[in-house]
Amino acid sequence: MEQKNLKKMSKLLKKFKNKLTLKGKKLKSTQIINNSIKLLQKNHKKNHKKIIQVSLIQLAPLFSVKSVKKTKKKSKEFPFFLNPKLRILLSIKLILNKLKSVKTTNTSKQLSNEIVLVLKKNSYVLTQKNQKSSYAFFQKKFANYRWF
Repeated sequence: MEQKNLKKMSKLLKKFKNKLTLKGKKLKSTQIINNSIKLLQKNHKKNHKKIIQVSLIQLAPLFSVKSVKKTKKKSKEFPFFLNPKLRILLSIKLILNKLKSVKTTNTSKQLSNEIVLVLKKNSYVLTQKNQKSSYAFFQKKFANYRWF
């Protein structure tokens, strides 16, 4: 059981590293993630792996909106459910977009703070997720469902 959790955590960390890598500087992204994990371990008594997993689960959106263009007509938007892999990737993207929007010198500290804020349900990223989900629910009323 412990090995399954380690494999899941290593996959999550690999996804974080790949999304955080800019211009091929993977070493820098690993340093940022390792430093943020160390900060989580210092500041909180709980297991850092569980903290990261729970925060990503809380951020994971259930569905998204897709738009389809029709000829000579407006594009139609309809909601669709996301599979679990996409949910996790989108939650990682939400966190990293927040980090990229606020430019600071200590990215690892900001990453650990954002993860803790998500756990406390006090983050701006959570409000973005809730707005997107409410928009998708609103579009459900006007969508004509069909198979693609």
